[in-house]
Amino acid sequence: MAMSQLSELILFINQKEMKKLETLALSGRERTVWNELVKIDKKENIKKDLMKKFKISSDHYDKIQNILLNKVYDKLAGKSFYERIDFLRQKMLFRHLFHEIKIGEKNFKSKDRTAAETEEFFKEIFDLSITFPAKYFNEKKSLEYCAKYLATKTGNERRKLLYVKSQLLYGRLKVLMFQPPFPAKLSSFRYELLTLEKDVKKADQDLMRYIYRCWIVYYTFVDSNPDLKASYIGRYENIINEETPDYLYEIASLRINRAEVYYACAKYTEAEKKYRQAFDEYPEILKSNYHQWARLAELYLINEKPEVTKEILNKLFTPFLKSKHETHGVLAALISSKLYLYCKEYKKMKGCLDTGKNLNSKSIYFNYEMELRMLDNIYFALQGKTDYALEVAHKNLRFISTKKISLKRYHPAAFFKLLIALLDFKQNKKELSKRDWDHLHSFANGFEKLYGIFLLRLIY
Repeated sequence: MAMSQLSELILFINQKEMKKLETLALSGRERTVWNELVKIDKKENIKKDLMKKFKISSDHYDKIQNILLNKVYDKLAGKSFYERIDFLRQKMLFRHLFHEIKIGEKNFKSKDRTAAETEEFFKEIFDLSITFPAKYFNEKKSLEYCAKYLATKTGNERRKLLYVKSQLLYGRLKVLMFQPPFPAKLSSFRYELLTLEKDVKKADQDLMRYIYRCWIVYYTFVDSNPDLKASYIGRYENIINEETPDYLYEIASLRINRAEVYYACAKYTEAEKKYRQAFDEYPEILKSNYHQWARLAELYLINEKPEVTKEILNKLFTPFLKSKHETHGVLAALISSKLYLYCKEYKKMKGCLDTGKNLNSKSIYFNYEMELRMLDNIYFALQGKTDYALEVAHKNLRFISTKKISLKRYHPAAFFKLLIALLDFKQNKKELSKRDWDHLHSFANGFEKLYGIFLLRLIY
């Protein structure tokens, strides 16, 4: 039996919010169930136990859960549809979000609405659907909301059409960036983006910021190029007005992306400083930017501050591990594995790694799959299980080949090749080739630095 929505939500309630919930107006039985749910650490498969303990039926238990869930929402988020979805989006609780959207749409349709109200409502849902992670992004559903948004004729239809095209392309990019780097797919995407960029440039300069956002993501995840990324950040900054509150979220996002450029360029001390400045200046906006928090957690390891990485994990990522979150749980497992590997706490590292493997959707998050394999392989190598580590490395190279990915140009393939060479050097004193040294150098910079640190432990 899956974890209930209420139990999952409790895992993501912080101390400040829990203090606020002390004043919840609850009946006797509601209070009893609530107190029990809050104190139970393991929140999966507990329904039968609580039904038996409180001598209540399944229907009665579900009714109490729904009442409690709504009272918690009211207290922490507010009663309105928009307040609730913003609260759940920040908590990354997508199962809850789908449920609230369904209810919200039903309630919205139950009353007569003006064209302006209809446009606002479906634009909000459409925009929300674009923000979902790759696993939850449903282009067909986004297109349904898009059609309802475009159906409201409130003026400037050309701009609206270009806007939704830009948003849909961004949604597809968020899926593409986790997939294997197939040249044909990347070429097709680039062509679409360049074509749309020409249309948008002619029609509306303000909309160009959505195009630039796509290029920033593209040159971060799909075809890493910090110089081009920095160029598009600059173009984006030239469009927006920092004095306008409407642009505050975008300004914060650009600041944190600039910090990531420093990381990619191996300016680790400066990157750490830029990250801290951005997070301190825009705490509310950036608190749920878990990708960038994960980057900062890695930076602290590179800069030899594992205790700060641990603080970030405990504060932000532990709930995702406990709740076995299908997307951010994998990210949490990866960061935890890197921390424990760095600290040579191999038993803890293996536990986190196994959690990540169990949670990851291989068909969607291919890059996570490769990172899990890389960490798993280096784990066995550093444990002294050389023969098995070599066997696994060759197996991983074959796995990459089956995906029709070039072993010459794919960085994880270089990692496994280098791992084999280093183990051969350690075991048989076979000298490293020039290509091996080139691979080793590539793991001394940018986002690959941490893996370079782990690899060097094999020979030093």
